[in-house]
Amino acid sequence: MGDVCSIVTFATGSGIPADEVAELVDNGTLPSLTFADFRMVNVGKLRADLLSGKESFKAGDYSDD
Repeated sequence: MGDVCSIVTFATGSGIPADEVAELVDNGTLPSLTFADFRMVNVGKLRADLLSGKESFKAGDYSDD
């Protein structure tokens, strides 16, 4: 995975159903970016947060992204 990936690609790579990943993106639990009309998971931001010690993710954590 690169710095961003589609919801389906993230779901496939993580083993989480795509509809659950979409919900996690929509409620701000996972960081995301929008390109044109496509919502993408911001894997780079997620990776950076995990490497800096972030251990819990809850709704709204990334609602400003």
